[in-house]
Amino acid sequence: MNTSNTSDTSVSIWGFLSIVLAPLGLLLVVYFASAAGWGAVHPRWLTTSAQYLLIFLLASGLASGIVGVIRRDEPRWPSVTGLMLTICISCIIALFFHSLDD
Repeated sequence: MNTSNTSDTSVSIWGFLSIVLAPLGLLLVVYFASAAGWGAVHPRWLTTSAQYLLIFLLASGLASGIVGVIRRDEPRWPSVTGLMLTICISCIIALFFHSLDD
């Protein structure tokens, strides 16, 4: 009988999601920070929506990395790398917003 086992040949979707989602949040912050530096003013609803989207992207990246590590998906490196990348990007964004308060 020729059956394929999808768990052996599947790519770790959780790991790759955790790698992709956090940099999208970082790009969102860079866009709004550079636009503010150029003097562009966005409507309040757009800025608020971008903040919620940023939180959603970072939380999704963190959750995807944790799920990938707990499930021990193979290959394991995307889940671990995405989890570490999400934590680092969250810290960078937090430091950026903290520096704006000074």
